Amino acid sequence: MSKNAIIHFSYVDFDHFIEKLNRYTTIEAQQAYARRERPSMVAAFSRALFEFANVLFRKKGYLDGWRGFYLSGLMAAYRWATYAKLTQLYNVGRKGKNLRALQS
Repeated sequence: MSKNAIIHFSYVDFDHFIEKLNRYTTIEAQQAYARRERPSMVAAFSRALFEFANVLFRKKGYLDGWRGFYLSGLMAAYRWATYAKLTQLYNVGRKGKNLRALQS
């Protein structure tokens, strides 16, 4: 490693990852809702599975051992959470309720 190398961690720890997951999945769900993207179980499952495989194999997460495997699973959960929040936006919108709970 270079003497002047910069080591960057996107996530300090698990709690930090979950905080970012919650914040960013809310934003992504709101953007998808604004684009009128419809949630579906097939899309949620396939995108989560793709994300898992993408991080583990294409981005070579397997080289990091169990940490790479866990991160792959967490990124799949990220995609799944986005679709869950998108579904919630549609359900709340249909019932005419306030979306404030999802605005945080």
